[in-house]
Amino acid sequence: MKKQEKVKAPIYSYAGCAVLLFDQDGNTIGSTTVTHNDNETLLMEVQVLPDNLSVGSTCRLLIFTDPEPCEYYGKIVIDKTKKVIAMYRGRVRSKRKEQRMTINTPAQIESLFYSGREYPLHTPVKVTLINISKGGMRFSAGADTSIKGNKFRARVSLGETEKLIVAEVVNAVDVRLKPSEYGCKFVGKRLERDG
Repeated sequence: MKKQEKVKAPIYSYAGCAVLLFDQDGNTIGSTTVTHNDNETLLMEVQVLPDNLSVGSTCRLLIFTDPEPCEYYGKIVIDKTKKVIAMYRGRVRSKRKEQRMTINTPAQIESLFYSGREYPLHTPVKVTLINISKGGMRFSAGADTSIKGNKFRARVSLGETEKLIVAEVVNAVDVRLKPSEYGCKFVGKRLERDG
């Protein structure tokens, strides 16, 4: 009688994915790239760990996977001789469905969608991301760049990684104020690899 082979759980590799690190208050403490993750031990190595993440401290991770980002909690531990992130057993996510995390990084809107077609902008609109979550983001712009319902494609820099994000404006703070703020949700293929 043949020995029954043990079926392994699927392996989800985050290697090469951009990741934003946040403290428990939602403040950005670093952006880097995942170099390796182990699904059995739930350990994750990243290219650069911020100095203020000492052994025992906790953080939130927003990992930019396709088709949408994953949001996890982690704790800094020592594995052999280096510091790594131990993702909580079961990959516990934030209790809030859409935990917004503070970020302050430039981005640019490169095209707009209208009647099912995409129209590239001759001159991209420069904006600043204010916060980001698994399902959306908020940005500010120096001019009235969009209204509720408009869809667009933006290029966002996350550390040394660039991503193309397709989003739709769902709300706007008083557009008479400059800079104006726009809340957006990711739509369609939410995050695309550049190139």
